[in-house]
Amino acid sequence: MDFSVGQKIKMKKPHPCGENCWEILRVGMDFRLRCTKCSHQVMVPRKTVEKSFRIDLKSNEFYDVNELIQLVEKGLLAQKSFLQAIGHDTSLAYCIMQCQSAIKYPPNGLPILLYGEHGVGKTYLSHLIYQYALEERIIPDDAKLMFLHEADSNLDDYKKIFGSIRIQGDKKLLQEGLLAKAKNGILVIDHAETLSDKCYRQLMSYMKSGDYTVENYGSFHSATRLVMTSCVDPKENIDSLFLHNVPILCQIPSLEERPLEDKEAFVIHFLKEEEENLRKQIYISSKAFAALIEGHYKNNIEELIGCIKTSCANAYLASDQAMKKLEIYLYHLPVSAISTVLPVSEEEN
Repeated sequence: MDFSVGQKIKMKKPHPCGENCWEILRVGMDFRLRCTKCSHQVMVPRKTVEKSFRIDLKSNEFYDVNELIQLVEKGLLAQKSFLQAIGHDTSLAYCIMQCQSAIKYPPNGLPILLYGEHGVGKTYLSHLIYQYALEERIIPDDAKLMFLHEADSNLDDYKKIFGSIRIQGDKKLLQEGLLAKAKNGILVIDHAETLSDKCYRQLMSYMKSGDYTVENYGSFHSATRLVMTSCVDPKENIDSLFLHNVPILCQIPSLEERPLEDKEAFVIHFLKEEEENLRKQIYISSKAFAALIEGHYKNNIEELIGCIKTSCANAYLASDQAMKKLEIYLYHLPVSAISTVLPVSEEEN
């Protein structure tokens, strides 16, 4: 599709000022667009312009969530799904490719470290890695996905992961660790930066040979794959020798760093979840939809989910609860969400 400087195009969604007509100031891999009403300028990926330009929606004030879902499925907004992961073909494409390579690598995969800000989806991606390994028959059908959470690791990370013994009379009873409980599946170690030195050393030995030791009991072998997560820069906060043994480092971008189409897909997905929870058909005004997409979320996806739940709750409280539909307007959104996208004067109005 050909575009030229000075050309005016109508986008699917209007700008918060209400206008959906934009003038092209620059073309290339990224377009610079200027709103013809308020003169606000934005840089937009060419792919987004082409997709939005092709969509010819009726000039409705409301987007029906099912309509948005249909657009996503047709690929007009974004067709996402490791393959369910939003951003699998954009912001997460390289990360997912690394995860696939690591899980498939013979004989028992390569350890993976997922890192990024709080709330970016590390745990969710870990679940998708497990699903992928099952679907591709890389791990046995009875293999488990086990998690070592930060609260657990503070008790005794070594015993939690590798196991321990319990003395009963003159017998030593083995208490299996998470490696054994995973049954050659996947063990996810949250907040890898909090592990003890002792645990780092044993994990390094395990990653090289697949063997590990339960203290005062004996040695064992496992094919369980390792996925670790961290909310901090691993190169500055994780034991450097240990890190040298983890070949796959995947940084997951913050919501702020995601492209527009990813944010659209997130909003649609979470609105659909609320629609199912409430058993009501949700309609959202174009301004409220734009505000959710353009908002700034310090805690990333988790905060966006909270924002959408709050918006639905506010709309539900103000609605006729006997009705089968729920309408969400801009004023139903939390103040923090509105203030990030509207000028002060417009907020006051």
